Amino acid sequence: SIVLITFLIFKIDFHQIIILLQGMNPTIYVYFLIPFLLAIFLNSIKIQFLLIALKAKINLSGLLKLKLTSRSFSLFFPGQLGELSLVPLLKMKEIPMGKSLATVTIDKMISLLVLMTFASYGFFIFFGKATLWRVMFLFIGILLLLILLIAYSPFRRLIKKYILRKYSTLFRGCHSYVLLIVQKRKRVIFLNLFITTLWLAITSLVIQIILQHFLIDVNLLIIMSIQAVGALSAVIPISISGVGVRESIAVFLFSKLGVDPSIIVTMLLMFLCVSHLISAMTIIVVSKEYNLVTLKKIIEK
Repeated sequence: SIVLITFLIFKIDFHQIIILLQGMNPTIYVYFLIPFLLAIFLNSIKIQFLLIALKAKINLSGLLKLKLTSRSFSLFFPGQLGELSLVPLLKMKEIPMGKSLATVTIDKMISLLVLMTFASYGFFIFFGKATLWRVMFLFIGILLLLILLIAYSPFRRLIKKYILRKYSTLFRGCHSYVLLIVQKRKRVIFLNLFITTLWLAITSLVIQIILQHFLIDVNLLIIMSIQAVGALSAVIPISISGVGVRESIAVFLFSKLGVDPSIIVTMLLMFLCVSHLISAMTIIVVSKEYNLVTLKKIIEK
């Protein structure tokens, strides 16, 4: 992550980034706060609806705190694995880990579906129909694999035996809770789809507004597709929360539209600084109450 970000900064010319920052209207800086805070708020709402569908109650303010904590952890772990910390955090609110893991699993699969849909459009726009078909086959294969891992009992037994091991009993009922939502709570799935799409649209709109400040006009749907491709790259555990990889992809795709790379790097660095600053402050504030040792104790109770 550090290597990729450093490479981008020096490839663009650090002096140019400083000039762009100094030339920004002060009101534009407010927009850099929106994506991170919006993600916390909308993700909390999605998780709350899923928990309500499983008859697990938690107030939104409490869930916002837990989601902010888990999201902050995720920015410092490969592939956003830190977001799984929400599962033991919810246990502190008397929500069984089977239910919390089921909600997180469904939420991530729906997010993956939305991102794959918009990313497919991006691959078609930037690389043509042949690449689109190859990517779609890959996406379908990934989705089928995930469904098999959840639905096919031999695969679940392998996960329990070789991955969860002694902790497998903590997640008892997860499969049945997933099936309950999929089979009998379809409305909450469609609501989750809508909110996820809304998050992607608003985040992309913020980027569109910032680009318009630099007199650059890019179609909102294209920005959504670039955002989707970048977000998918963050899932791959090859860098810390996809940092560096996501930004490199965005610079490359926007440059194919004729957008000055220095503007994209400056904008993305601001997003990174804001999100990591808030996350670092959050981790410091909650460190006495929630930390890796505490989470381990919660799991082992």
